[in-house]
Amino acid sequence: MDNCNWESIHGFVSPIEFQRFCAWLEDQVQSGLVEEVEVDQEKLYFGDDEKWFRCKESGKIWRRVTPEFPFRGLWDAVNSGEV
Repeated sequence: MDNCNWESIHGFVSPIEFQRFCAWLEDQVQSGLVEEVEVDQEKLYFGDDEKWFRCKESGKIWRRVTPEFPFRGLWDAVNSGEV
């Protein structure tokens, strides 16, 4: 079973929801299920507001983008061509 059965988030409802999501993601990192991925700056579409994470079980890479009004943030899979 894939423990990283994640769903995309195209816009966080509130800053609190984003904070809770970041806390959950950090717990996943601390528990060893997920690792943050170092990415070359030129691959980052959103610049410094973007972080990539890999599910250790599935190997899938996802991006987390910090909301900045009016943009409400993003959690979505990275296409294999971008890696």
